[in-house]
Amino acid sequence: MKKWLVRSFVVIVGFFFVSFAVGSVSYFMWKSREIAKLEQNSTVIETSRGQVEYAIAGEGTPFLQFHGNPGGYDQSVAGAKRFPEHYVNRQMIGVSRPGYLRTPLSSGATFEEQADLFAALLDELGIEKVFAFGVSGGGYPALQFAMRHPERCHGLILLNASVNYEPLIDGDYTAAMRDVPVPNVLAWILSGPMFKFVAENFIPDLDPNNPDQIAAIKDVLQSLFLNFEARLPGIRNDILQRDFPEIDHWSLESISVPTLILHGDMDTNSVYAGALHVASQVPNSKLVTFEGGDHNMIITRGDEIRSEISQFVGSVLQDKLVEW
Repeated sequence: MKKWLVRSFVVIVGFFFVSFAVGSVSYFMWKSREIAKLEQNSTVIETSRGQVEYAIAGEGTPFLQFHGNPGGYDQSVAGAKRFPEHYVNRQMIGVSRPGYLRTPLSSGATFEEQADLFAALLDELGIEKVFAFGVSGGGYPALQFAMRHPERCHGLILLNASVNYEPLIDGDYTAAMRDVPVPNVLAWILSGPMFKFVAENFIPDLDPNNPDQIAAIKDVLQSLFLNFEARLPGIRNDILQRDFPEIDHWSLESISVPTLILHGDMDTNSVYAGALHVASQVPNSKLVTFEGGDHNMIITRGDEIRSEISQFVGSVLQDKLVEW
């Protein structure tokens, strides 16, 4: 009996040891491969305002996309690279905002500085005008871009954008500077072994039979957590930059470019009230409310979003409607 128990114990321990070893090797190979791709698929350029990491996907009307928090250039171009049929006649310019991946925080900590930095990037790329496209936490620099550089802007698009003052809890500035306990392994686990669990429990509107949505959420998960330590300075900076009441008093009425605001009324990440405020202040703006839409509608209601953007782009460029 004792010998059987000992043998069983050895077999169980051995099984877990081998599983751990195989899993560890698989993880580290995946991490090395994916981080290498991050650097291979982007370019770092020197501008008059500092260094910027960017990537371009597609051809046509340029869209300068400001990613959320966490994020990076990869978050902005993933869709155009994976589903080019959804981005016909669109050139997506994905940037890593300061503090994210290979764009140093010294290139522009404030949202105003970030707007100027990306105008300088357009100078280097020889691009005269873009649609400024702010998603989630990228709403702040997108608004500043439209305010500070209207001559470079065909129009402004805000998608579930954070656009309001977000005070730190109890004014605790140190919270933004602590190490965030989210290792790279989460990107691997959440987009791999644990994906089904995450999808079913945290994205209730996700259609498990829709390959576009499945691929999109996996891309988003990687853009949140992969090489997380290289995104952390930007995350901390965003938290600090949003903790200024002046944000609620920006001169939004000075925005002269056509503006499209797309927002879900059930979004608890980027509150719907912020979208209402911007719509009430920006003169030439249109608010499209997605009833029941939460922050994940970027993935779960992609067809509707693309349709609204196509109509907006067509009206701004006074051209025929193109599928986007």
